[in-house]
Amino acid sequence: MALTTLSELLEWGVESLKGNSPSSRLDAELLLCEAAGVSKLALITSGSEPVSEEAQSRFRGFIDRRISREPVAYIRGIKEFWGLEFEVNKAVLIPRPETELIIERSINFVDACATDLKILDLGTGSGCIAVALAYELKKRGRKFSVCAVDCYEAALEVAARNAKKHDVGAYVMFQQSNWFESLEGQRFDLILANPPYVALEDQDLSPELYFEPRTALFAGARGTEDVEHLLKIVPQHLTKAGAFLCEIGANQRARIKVPQRGRVVYHKDLAGIDRVLEYR
Repeated sequence: MALTTLSELLEWGVESLKGNSPSSRLDAELLLCEAAGVSKLALITSGSEPVSEEAQSRFRGFIDRRISREPVAYIRGIKEFWGLEFEVNKAVLIPRPETELIIERSINFVDACATDLKILDLGTGSGCIAVALAYELKKRGRKFSVCAVDCYEAALEVAARNAKKHDVGAYVMFQQSNWFESLEGQRFDLILANPPYVALEDQDLSPELYFEPRTALFAGARGTEDVEHLLKIVPQHLTKAGAFLCEIGANQRARIKVPQRGRVVYHKDLAGIDRVLEYR
């Protein structure tokens, strides 16, 4: 019998994904909602509703892509971060929940500052850090500007659309730059980064990671090379009372070579892992 209702399609999707996803039901729900244009509530309250052939075909295609281990965020073209919906595609890294710690620490820093702020987001990708922080600071009525840089034009185009989507385009300037190359002589009160920190020799990776931009994931042999590179250059671009917040990988704290000058502290994520390095 042909699969025609939301409930039937959902159960087929869940069964199809078993063994290919650790979250088969959640994935199937998200993909069915996207394919059929319905809410998650509708899956519960309207499960007996028929689904068009077009939506069925779209859903089957989504499931096939997920079976190949393509991330759900790329299939849907969206990912939630800081309670906001961000456009994502294969030109940008998928935002992670642990990166929200950078936003939390940034807000703490901003709350302690009385002056207008110049903020820099290095390697902005989807723009999730720059846009989420701008969104929060705008709500708080703060005066600020954000410069968000990335090597790749395709990533900057995605980030700019996300800024427009969340009505912070007037606060965030996007610029093509490899780290600080196009920012000579400029100083900022707050510099943020989620650089590549996966070691090239790390083989214990989920298949989903290989769909994401390699340059956004992998650093050198140890995984700390980009973080260390930024720590060497950042002091030249911070104001006197400025701070640098940088995401790092699990268990990297002891391996990162930090500058002799300045002060470095580490902040833990919800899992108790040292996740954000703060340099002042």
